[in-house]
Amino acid sequence: MALLAASAGLPAVVGAGPGVLRIANGTRLLLDAEAGRLTVEPAASELAKARTAMSARRHAAARHLEDARADCYTADGCRIRIFANLASLAEAKDAVHRGAEGCG
Repeated sequence: MALLAASAGLPAVVGAGPGVLRIANGTRLLLDAEAGRLTVEPAASELAKARTAMSARRHAAARHLEDARADCYTADGCRIRIFANLASLAEAKDAVHRGAEGCG
């Protein structure tokens, strides 16, 4: 489940335990999928910190995407080609966007 969520760009925590079933609908939650932490009714300061972290991750992801489009070489100068495992046209388009040069 976590891999499917990640491939769709969705944060997820798997195995949070039965306590999550007692959280009322409409309750404010803060999910930190990287840390595997779910905070119920987070304080304003926690939300602000999370928004800052999300912005930093978006900026880093944009930089990484640019880097992914550059040619890749080993330390001794051999060209490395990047291929993707694909199951659909949408995945192929996304893989090319992210720097893949083929599939296989």
